[in-house]
Amino acid sequence: MFVPLPTPKDRVAILKALAVNVKLSPEVDLTTIGTSERADGYSGADCAALLREAGLAVLKESIGQAEPEFLMITPRHFDYAFTHVVPSVSKKDQARYNRVRDRIAHARSRGAVVSDVGAVEEVEEVPVEDPILVEAAAPQEQLSNVSERVANDDDKSENTAGCVRET
Repeated sequence: MFVPLPTPKDRVAILKALAVNVKLSPEVDLTTIGTSERADGYSGADCAALLREAGLAVLKESIGQAEPEFLMITPRHFDYAFTHVVPSVSKKDQARYNRVRDRIAHARSRGAVVSDVGAVEEVEEVPVEDPILVEAAAPQEQLSNVSERVANDDDKSENTAGCVRET
């Protein structure tokens, strides 16, 4: 199953959900942070790491200075966090995952099964609407060959941080 990286709107929702019990300065705009170009390519886990790193920046800065009830994350702390949290999925891997997703979508729309990364093999037409049922109608050895090839291709990757998962 292909799980894409969150969209900017999704990143905002993730940050807001994670920040429910976090003291944020009134100047912090999670919408601006989540839609920022600096957050492009961030996964949900990367958003959590960003918020955690901003919180650590507050703690490092305030050692021996402020009472805990006055500590809060400001935009400055997010700036610091962006310099320390990089996307866990590289641009190269993102492009690779998108190519795999596009090949599978193309094969499904044609009533075919991906038999090799990059090759599409025609199969018997199945008169159903559900693409999962179309895939289920393909010969089992073709599907297992695809799974093996995708797994082998993933082993060669620099980083496969949860963008493609076999079900």
